[in-house]
Amino acid sequence: MRHLGRNVDMRRTLAILLLSVLLLPFTIVPVQAAPVITDLKDEEGNTITGGVYSDGVKVLGQGVTAGAVVNLYWDSVRNWDGEKGFLGSSEGEPDGSFSISFSVPQSVNGPHYLWVKDEGGGTAGPEPFDVDAIIRLSALSGQPGDSVTIRGYGYGKQVNVVTRRFGTNDLTTNPSLPVTSSVGSWEATFIVPSKSDGNYTVTMTDATAHSDSEVFKIGPAVGLDVEKGPVGKVVRATGRGFTPGGTVNSITLGGVGCGVLDTDDLHIDSGGGFRFDLVVPSVGSVDEYLLRVGDSGGRVASLYFNVTGLAKIEIEPMFGPPGSSI
Repeated sequence: MRHLGRNVDMRRTLAILLLSVLLLPFTIVPVQAAPVITDLKDEEGNTITGGVYSDGVKVLGQGVTAGAVVNLYWDSVRNWDGEKGFLGSSEGEPDGSFSISFSVPQSVNGPHYLWVKDEGGGTAGPEPFDVDAIIRLSALSGQPGDSVTIRGYGYGKQVNVVTRRFGTNDLTTNPSLPVTSSVGSWEATFIVPSKSDGNYTVTMTDATAHSDSEVFKIGPAVGLDVEKGPVGKVVRATGRGFTPGGTVNSITLGGVGCGVLDTDDLHIDSGGGFRFDLVVPSVGSVDEYLLRVGDSGGRVASLYFNVTGLAKIEIEPMFGPPGSSI
């Protein structure tokens, strides 16, 4: 009977060991989800797959470490070197989601790739992003004889800009044959031809058929003493070719109204000219915006202005007892 009890105990022990072995593969071990990019959106919230230089883009995703730094990279996971690398960062949300905004850098035409690195572990990508060609004119309206600068982005790498057109005619530029850089950018100037008032399409095409156009209006012209500045900066505006004896009745930057220092300066002289000081209004983000100036006779001129800083307030001191002067 003593041996029988010992055998029963041994069989019971073996059964427990066997059950433990069978249960081992089913033990649940928490595993962090891999980061993934779920969507790319433009500034209006639309889903996109590409864009042009300076476009604002928001990268959305999930699967990152809550509270950890999440970095975004262009084409290569490394420090920015002028062509590829680090674009920006944010922090992982408590649910593991993330959102990082960036502006499309100067890059050659075609496919590029976004990478997201979770400093808590894991990398997402590559997420394709296509860059298209775009041109920017320093002024979108002017008069014959004016000098206008053309800047091109997103063209081919180190190729000639072979076709230059103003309306239906060839356009002479300086340099006469612009050459793109290693990131597909280039710059040239032209003199507005002697043509009647109206809209003319400026078209620039490189040797690899990358092309873009922008409409230039011969008519009233407005100029600024600076091309960029922060919100609140005072900028001197001068106009030519507006309605003689009329009044400037509309000044907007990116659709936001601009204030002026002296409203008496909004009167247009008998020669169609004016000069006033405007204040850069509070816009949504650091970006390039279209400044439009219109008068009571329906004449409008426009050009680009680059906002380099947003409105902010400072408090001094940052703390104190009730009754303190701040």
